[in-house]
This record gives sequence, C-alpha cells and structure tokens, in this order.
Amino acid sequence: MFKPQLLIAFALLLGACSKPPAEVPEEKKTAVAAPTGHQGCTHLASPHGGTLVLLSGNVAHLEFVLDGATGALTAYVLDENAEPTVADEETIVVSCKRGFVAFELTLSGAEKADAGFSSYKGVAEELKGVTDFDGTLIKLTVNGKTAENSEFGFPAGNAGHCGH
Repeated sequence: MFKPQLLIAFALLLGACSKPPAEVPEEKKTAVAAPTGHQGCTHLASPHGGTLVLLSGNVAHLEFVLDGATGALTAYVLDENAEPTVADEETIVVSCKRGFVAFELTLSGAEKADAGFSSYKGVAEELKGVTDFDGTLIKLTVNGKTAENSEFGFPAGNAGHCGH
C-alpha cells in the first residue's frame, strides 16, 4: 500500500541534506552556455581570457594563456573566485602531451609579489602553432596548501572548476 507520508518525509530529508552552492559574484560569471554535463554550474570568468584550471585539493586556480605564434605559455595564479593571489615556488613544471609528443615545460616566476609569484612564463618550441594539448601541473603551493599532479586539457581546462 502506497503511503504519501513516506514520500513527503523522503523529500524533506533530501532537501535538508543538500548544501547550497557557494555564491559567486555576478561579474565573475560567464555568459556562455554550459557544456553538456555542466548544467547548474557557475563558470568563473578567466581574467586574462585564458583557460581556468582548478588545482588538486581545491588549492587555487591557474589560468593558462598560450601564445601559439611564439610557443609562450603564461600561468596566472588565482584564488577560488578567480582573483589574483600568489604562489611560493620560483618555478613550476607542466608536463605536456600532444598526440605522441610529450615534453616538460618549466615556467619561471614572472610577476614577483611580496609573498611570492602571481604569474609564471615559459616557452616551448613544441607549443608553436598549437591550439590544444593535455597538461599536468606537477606541484604548486598557494597559501600554505600544496597541489600536486593537477591534470587539465588546453583549452578546455578541467571540469573541477565547477565542482564536477
């Protein structure tokens, strides 16, 4: 026998257990349609028009900007709301792969701030003329928290930036 009271109790229980998403300021939201599988996400706007990557452990974001003409890759250090912050390392290493070609790119601290570096830059011949690649950031420390082996696709980023 069907009992509507059980259905109501179950619905109330589900509602009580759900946690509301963190509020993101309107100016940080993008106006683009969410890709398949990303319904309900709030996508942060990348301040430099690049690719946002959420670092492992939700430590922070990096925004990667590639100049395909020169093979220059810039990584901007951003907090959880895509606001500028700093990292501790003087250099960072990105393991890159495109098809059968794999290489490591060392990016050096480019913009020095009081407590660390807010951006990193490096150049690789293998990135000249390229519009996409897969990457893994080996290690980065932001505000005392360390992210290791953060994987991403360029220019797609990683799905982690919206909680998936």
